[in-house]
Amino acid sequence: AYFGDHAVLLGRQLKDSDRLVHCFEPDTDQATMLAGNGQLNALDNLRINKLGLWHESSHRLKLTGFDSFANVVQATGDESFETVTIDDYCRAQNRNIGLLMLDIEGSELPALQGATHVMEQDKPAIVFEVHREYVDWSVGLTKTPICTLLESAGYKLYAVRDFNTHQEMGDRPIELIPAESVY
Repeated sequence: AYFGDHAVLLGRQLKDSDRLVHCFEPDTDQATMLAGNGQLNALDNLRINKLGLWHESSHRLKLTGFDSFANVVQATGDESFETVTIDDYCRAQNRNIGLLMLDIEGSELPALQGATHVMEQDKPAIVFEVHREYVDWSVGLTKTPICTLLESAGYKLYAVRDFNTHQEMGDRPIELIPAESVY
């Protein structure tokens, strides 16, 4: 969830509904900023979990690398955090999911491997990042393990046209491109 760059926007959109935004941020500093940003925006619908999403619950991981580019490695000790699968979390919360937004620096696949029940039962919309630093898609985006997992679960895959800059969109629509056309 980082400091809430996506969660706060979604929380604002869902503010007057009974919908919640479940955030997962194992970095204490970022989770604290997320909570502060939720308060600044008068949001009571953010649920902040200091857990990492993974394909197994109760695993120990730690973040390595710089800030928003950090990825995970297995670990023990004080600097590690506990993991939870999306399936286990939803079962414990007794909630369905309508949207999964994943931007977790190469850990999107393990997170989705822990969401097979949710993908089958709830069929949530799934938005995720595939960054070439973490995922090799040199033989085609649709041949990556994450795309084959989603396609085998019945999902139709699209890419969002990425200007890869901080370019103002104005009135231009967001473009969705069939994944098989992405290079």
